[in-house]
Amino acid sequence: MTVEEFDAAERLAVGAFGDPGQRVFVLQVEQGGRVLTVKVEKRQVAELATHLTSAMADRPPVELGPSVAARLTSEAEPAWVVGAMHLAYDGATERVSLVLEEFQSEEDDEPASARISVSVAQALALATEIADLVAAGRPPCPHCGYPLDPTGHVCPKSNGHRPPKL
Repeated sequence: MTVEEFDAAERLAVGAFGDPGQRVFVLQVEQGGRVLTVKVEKRQVAELATHLTSAMADRPPVELGPSVAARLTSEAEPAWVVGAMHLAYDGATERVSLVLEEFQSEEDDEPASARISVSVAQALALATEIADLVAAGRPPCPHCGYPLDPTGHVCPKSNGHRPPKL
């Protein structure tokens, strides 16, 4: 297994490319000039933001200055697709650890992984950036919560017989 270590990441950012409904989501980490970009699913990053916020809820508030927020440096091609994420918080060091594991297909002999350690401020800034990015997508259906396409959608709550009334 190939493991990339970012034990003091200088930057951890999220971004998306493409039109809503067709966007490709990526996480990008940088340390010491090394940059790793990986593809993630929208649901994965949304859950990551939820868990980061929840894990930090009992802590004293952290000042999120403009220097903490990170942006993608480029529209880099993802090195691999994330299959699993693991999150941990170490109160002694005030660091948040994120482990990303490559989606493993039957052909993969050695899946890649990345271990990323960031400050609490960086983690909370990432959670805020994810929330903004997810909110910028397609609006949810008020009945079922699934994203609405510009042409509407067949709402499961209507049993597929009629489009939802908005």
